[in-house]
Amino acid sequence: MSAQQRRALLVDAAEQVFLDRGYHNATMDDVAQQASMSKKTLYQVFPAKAALFDALLIDRLAVLTMPYEDDGLPLVESLVALLMRMADFALSPRQIALVRLMIAEGPRSPEIVEALKRLEIGRGRGPLERWFARKTEQGAIDLGDPQENASILFGMVLAEPWCGMLLTNDPCPPRDVLHGRAVRCASLLLGAAPCATLSDRCC
Repeated sequence: MSAQQRRALLVDAAEQVFLDRGYHNATMDDVAQQASMSKKTLYQVFPAKAALFDALLIDRLAVLTMPYEDDGLPLVESLVALLMRMADFALSPRQIALVRLMIAEGPRSPEIVEALKRLEIGRGRGPLERWFARKTEQGAIDLGDPQENASILFGMVLAEPWCGMLLTNDPCPPRDVLHGRAVRCASLLLGAAPCATLSDRCC
């Protein structure tokens, strides 16, 4: 097993243990047992439980740091495609479970809060803000603060279904419903006429 494979296996094991037992109650012994590895091997890769949690966040939230290229799509199509990519991420069962873990464990596990701060998670520096900043720099739009616009659009499109899934176990809305919502909200914010027949490239 390569070092990369070993690391991935340990991160997967840690995720399962944290979700099953809670971060605070989970131990490195639990993770080693879940991964069918020795505790010595685990400590060679990750020196502490906090380092494991950091690695889990970095791995599971990597999509938020990946560059987004829209290949010159019209503004609304480009923004809708990005919104749908974010919907796939934010509304996935794995991500909902991870957010629940952070909400439940944060108050009694300061290292979770520190990890979120260190990785700048939840501070508006995600793909939507980068999209607004880039389009502003290109002179394609002039809507003011990219972080504020990103926050507004995320709230309009994804906040309601995200909260419903997170808090009351609502099912994820159908993809065509999310797509239609993304089209309307992106068009409204950009001041464009909504198009009922956007290309499937947005999906």
